[in-house]
This record gives sequence, structure tokens and C-alpha cells, in this order.
Amino acid sequence: MIPRSFLRAFVFPAAECFTPTRFWSLYKATRRFQYQDDAKRKEVRSGHLARVWNAARNTTLNLQRLHEVGLPDIPVRPDEVFALLEQLAPVSKAAFRRHFPIGVTSAGESADWRYQSTAGTTDRMTVVADFRKRDHDRASELHALYLALGTEIGFPTVEIPPNACNLVCGLIDTGPPSFLGYLWQAVRRRQLFTREALTELRGRFERQFVFRLHTLPPLDPMAVPQLNEVLDQYLDQIVRLRPNHLRGFPVYLLWLADRYRDRSLPPLKWLEAIGPYGGLASPVMMERIASGFGSRFLQKYGTSELGVVAASCGHSSGMHVFEDLFHVEVLRQGKPVAAGQMGRLAITDLINTAMPLLRYDVGDVGRLDTTPCRCGRRTARLDVLGRAQELLTTPNGVLTASDVADLVFRDSAASNFRLEEVAPNAFEMSVVARSSLGTPDVEALRERFAAVHGGVRRLRVRLVPFIQPESSGKYRFVFPHAANEVI
Repeated sequence: MIPRSFLRAFVFPAAECFTPTRFWSLYKATRRFQYQDDAKRKEVRSGHLARVWNAARNTTLNLQRLHEVGLPDIPVRPDEVFALLEQLAPVSKAAFRRHFPIGVTSAGESADWRYQSTAGTTDRMTVVADFRKRDHDRASELHALYLALGTEIGFPTVEIPPNACNLVCGLIDTGPPSFLGYLWQAVRRRQLFTREALTELRGRFERQFVFRLHTLPPLDPMAVPQLNEVLDQYLDQIVRLRPNHLRGFPVYLLWLADRYRDRSLPPLKWLEAIGPYGGLASPVMMERIASGFGSRFLQKYGTSELGVVAASCGHSSGMHVFEDLFHVEVLRQGKPVAAGQMGRLAITDLINTAMPLLRYDVGDVGRLDTTPCRCGRRTARLDVLGRAQELLTTPNGVLTASDVADLVFRDSAASNFRLEEVAPNAFEMSVVARSSLGTPDVEALRERFAAVHGGVRRLRVRLVPFIQPESSGKYRFVFPHAANEVI
């Protein structure tokens, strides 16, 4: 294994001398940025946004958005761009899909563009990113690792993605799995300097030497006795691999942590941090996962189309927004709310000029915290509370998927659930029980839900052997009767 000091001192600087990549310099810059004063951070952010805004003027979709609010199609200066941004209405995935590809990309097809499709519990879309954007994505991944582990490279990580990630996460691979194996194959075939071979080698180098990733397949739904057998196999692999960092789809992590506790295994002293890989981890879920493994759970938030947006430092609640890369707004009815209030997340990518995303409604709800953090970073912190499509409008206010997950998973005998509002204020809940702890307390669950909802007419709870995930491979917890119009 290549020493971390050698990577930092020689490999990464050499890569920046002889290739277009700048991810190492970008990573160091984004770390410095979070400690800079407000004026300096605003200067950097305004310059980034002006560049993206002026690129967006070359796209049909964004020209239409400018015309809808009466803004002229002229170049903008950094000192005026944020005020102009606030005049644009948020834009959804559906709008990008309707105009893709010509109407959302800023110029003719470029040789360094990459196309990738999002995968989640809501609408999907394809995103275009140029090499500069992908370099920033690499830098933000390093930054998130630094926040979790205190270092950024060379620490072994085991990841367990949802089914939707099979291709993106490297589970499907047509060449030799090792860096050296692929290198030798490319040399024998005289393809070493082709674009495809160089891309494949860079990806393998990052996974095997920089991030030291080991990917386990997604967990399929099955009855608890059979699932426990599979979980034992996964836990045995995790113990054998001894990762410093474990990241996975949150429901998978919950099952693994509960199973680890059930087996009364000793704490994993080499496991320094656990984090999510897509999907919602409510506070109670995080507590159960952390206590089950005897390690810290640190949140990270991002999307396929944006990259890593925010990550937790572990000193305060919420995740530090990578403000040099993204502008995050919390909106209700399209208008910004005060810090600490919940609303829909609209995110502007301050880097991607190939396919500009200005006030992009990601479909999530959350809130921002602008109070000082004990770690000394000056950026706002973000709490993500679930999908907007999972909100319940109740007499007591809006309930998020995180709220509902907390009241269900407070019962340690519950390992998964699905709540459906079959008629206004009438609900059916399916709950999967952990075999080792008997069955969940159904009556207590009814009482907790009725208390937080404030207007339940009926709640039918039934125990089921397992729950099927969505077509994306992810689990959705809450299915309201009608779309929420509050936010």
C-alpha cells in the first residue's frame, strides 16, 4: 500500500504537474475557505456564481427563467449576482428532463463532459458535468473524509450502497479489478494512452489507493431469519477488513448495528466513523447505529447530480455546507425562511458550468443553522429531514419523515417500517420486527404517533416479514394521502 505521506508529497503534486487534475489543490483550498471571514467567503462565492450564471445564459431553460421574472439576458458582475439569483423561481427535475440535453447545457458537446443519471425515491434526471466539476467532486469527497476521520486519504473504507448504485459505485466492472491488473491489460492491448484506459486507471487508483474502498453488494429484502444469516456474513467481512470508515445505506447500517449488538460482539476499536450512503438517517437511527457498533455516526449530505454538499464535523449538530461549492437556501412557497426554520432545499451549484443548476429544488426538506460552531468553521450547518414528498400535514404542524422514523425506531424491536395515509388522517403502518427482541409495542407506537400528529382517526399497525424497497433500491418511509402544499 502506498504511504499517505508519499501520496501527499509526491503523487498528487506530480499529477497536477503532468495532468489536468487539480483536486488536491482544490481540496486544500476548500478546507481553508471554511475558516475565512465573511467578506472573503462572499467574494469567492460571488465570483463562482457569476461564472455559472453567465454560462447559464447560453441555455434555453435558464433564458426562459430570466424572461419569466423580467431579467435581461446580459452578463452579470459578481457584486450583483446573488441579488439576481433571489429573483429566479426554483426549478425542478421535471424541467431539466423536458429540456435535456440541448436546452440545459451551456455549449456544444465537450470532449471532457460526463453524463450520469440520478437515482432516488423521486424523479430521475441525467446530469452533465465537465472535468472541472468532477475535480471539485473529488476534492469535496476528501473534505468530507477529513471531517469524519481527521485525515483524508489512505484509510480503509467499507461501503454498502443501495441497489441503485451498482454501476456508479463500481459493482459492475468489465476489466481486471486491480489497478496493476488493468494497467497490464492496457499495455498488452496497446491501449494505455487511450481516453478510456486513462479514465479507468484513474478511477481504480482513487478507489484502491486514495480512498481504499471495498464495496459490498446491496442487501436484498428477506425475512428476518434469512436476513440475519446474510448480516452475519457481512459483519464477518467487515471484521476481517477492519475499516476505519463504514458507510452504507442507513437502513442497512441499522440492521447491521442491531445484529452486531445482538451477537454481543466487542466494540470495533479500529472503526473511527460511520456515515450514510444516500437515504435518511434520523437522530434515533443514528443513535442506534452508533451504539450498536460502538463508534461515531457522522452525517454527510449530497446527491448524484451535485456531489457532496455538506458534512458533519462532530462538534455541533448539523453538517457544514461546502459554501465555496454550493449555495443552499431553505424556502417555503418559494420564499426564504429564517435560519432554524424548515423548508424545501433549493441548491445552486457554484461550479458546474456545463449544466448550470440555479436554485435547483432537490426535493428534500431541511433547515439551516447559522450559529457559531465549536470547531471554528464559519459556514452554515444544514439539517436534512427527509423528502418533501414524505411530509404529513397535521393539526400539530408538518411532520417530516425524520420525525416519523424517530417515533418508530424508538422501539428497539422495530427494524423497518412503511406508513401510508390511506385516507385523510387514516393510516396503515407495516412494521418489521427484530426476531431477537420479540415484537414492537404496537399500542405504544399508536400512542406516540397520535400524540405528534394530533388528528389521527385510525392507525392500523401490522407486522410483516419484510418490506420491499422502491424501484430505486431505496426505502421510503412515509406515503401521504395527498401532496403537501405547505412548503
